[in-house]
Amino acid sequence: MAEGTSVRELCLTMISNLNTLKVLGANIDGESQVDMILQSLPESFKEFKLNYNMNKKIYTLSELMNELVAVEDILDTSNIEANVDEASTSQPKSKGKGKKEKKKDFTKQESKQIALGVADKGKKIKGKCFYCSEKGH
Repeated sequence: MAEGTSVRELCLTMISNLNTLKVLGANIDGESQVDMILQSLPESFKEFKLNYNMNKKIYTLSELMNELVAVEDILDTSNIEANVDEASTSQPKSKGKGKKEKKKDFTKQESKQIALGVADKGKKIKGKCFYCSEKGH
């Protein structure tokens, strides 16, 4: 299997070939079939193969295929994250001349917060207060 090809396709092809061998009279036990599929995997599945051998896992061919697809998804997402991290660190960040958002300055006045710059002190504001639901402040 070449790097970047689908592990599902590999497993389905290998299972099909093993079934053809069985029809032709070959007697290959399940553990040997799993080992044949594991041997055809690329280097990126090295940790999965090591885990399989160290923990003496026993899979059927369909269980193996499901596990390999899950590992492939994890490897793909980790490769995408690694590529994003490399891209973000390798490119300098531009210091654009975009508009800066003004921050509202809040002060406490009679235990109520009033945004400065929104209301002048001498003018009476129309509408209800969001804080105490009174009108005019």
